[in-house]
Amino acid sequence: MPEVLEVIDDLPQVNEGQNGRLLIKNFIIHKVLWETRDNDTKKAAFKLRDVENDVDKLSEQVVSVLGDLFRSTTLASGCFKSDTQPDEGQPPIEPSFFESQLRLGFADNSFTDFLELSRRSTRDFAMNHWGKAGSAKPGYLLFYAYQFQAETFLAVVMLHETTGMVLDEELVLSSVDPLDLNKLHLAVRINLTSWKNPARLGPKYLRFKLGKSAGDMRQYFTSFVGCDEYINNRTDTTALKSAIESFCDEMEYDVEQKNDLLQDAVDYIKKNINQDGQVSLEGISNRLFPDNAANFRTHAQENHSLSDKIGIDRSTLSKFTYFNGKTALLSIRFARRALGTEVTFDKVNKTLQINAIPDNLLKMLTENDE
Repeated sequence: MPEVLEVIDDLPQVNEGQNGRLLIKNFIIHKVLWETRDNDTKKAAFKLRDVENDVDKLSEQVVSVLGDLFRSTTLASGCFKSDTQPDEGQPPIEPSFFESQLRLGFADNSFTDFLELSRRSTRDFAMNHWGKAGSAKPGYLLFYAYQFQAETFLAVVMLHETTGMVLDEELVLSSVDPLDLNKLHLAVRINLTSWKNPARLGPKYLRFKLGKSAGDMRQYFTSFVGCDEYINNRTDTTALKSAIESFCDEMEYDVEQKNDLLQDAVDYIKKNINQDGQVSLEGISNRLFPDNAANFRTHAQENHSLSDKIGIDRSTLSKFTYFNGKTALLSIRFARRALGTEVTFDKVNKTLQINAIPDNLLKMLTENDE
């Protein structure tokens, strides 16, 4: 078992100024490549390490790059397909080979055989996923497990061979260019603590980045993992509202400032929603908090499980600027701005007082009284 490498990670936290300790516990690199047959055709192949890479010998530069991988604000989020509800009348979704190996190889917050998990998964990736993309480039599959703030994570990264990477014949990584890594990688991070207890930490325990230059490999990589990007419009819209409100509370904004930002969010969304019914977290962050956009994105992702693409439910969006509710005999809807002026809410007695009755309603009531 390799030694544990401990580094200080400056990952922004909810309590600003506190540093977390990132513990890289396991690390290994395997290779996927093409072999040429006698008839000049090619077949998928792989080169597997027999032992884990020594985490104690990873350079500070490599550790820094690995730590930065999932600090980007353009992460998608999701869960394994097997954890989603199948369509009505359909059988449960079977886990991918990778997920099955993970279920067998991770228990009691530790890996029973990290080496074998990575070797079997690499074989499956090369022969059943990567190898099906005829234009796939040779590269490396990195597996590394780490602990951060009492949670355990597993990251799987696909890297293309580039001049920015330096590996020797024993698949030991001595240098990597962060720019090349950012452009070319396909990566997934599984919050294993959350996966084992999704009710406590939320359903979006996967975070993944799919490089734009990856082409068809985006599909094959997510197929290998056994996941899809998770977008639930109603859940996402509600989470966005909560993220804006809670961030305003942290910034000590007053009610009027909060309402202005919620209205601004609605205006931005209506103008920028795409054909898939989504807006970007980056765009709305820059619009609402131009001087604090990065912190808001981190807050929205870490505390409200939002990914870079936010699904928008139009009926839920109305709650950004309106209060509404109804009973069998009564239906009420009013703008948030009216609360405290035209409408007064008594929290103790749980009553609502209307201080400005609309003229048409007043006329109807007066005529009825006569």
